Amino acid sequence: MDRRRISGGQVLKRKKYEFEEIEQFNYLGSIFSRKPNIGEEIEARIIAGNKCVAGLQRI
Repeated sequence: MDRRRISGGQVLKRKKYEFEEIEQFNYLGSIFSRKPNIGEEIEARIIAGNKCVAGLQRI
């Protein structure tokens, strides 16, 4: 899972678990963020597709 941290972000503590506040994270190919940006998500999917195609060309 890819995450971007917020400097000085808050930490939520529940029992023995700690949850930190983050700017965005990638989950199952989708980007979740505080400020949704569809352009950024499309760019990330294009990059992932290009990596797959490049990897298959070596076969």
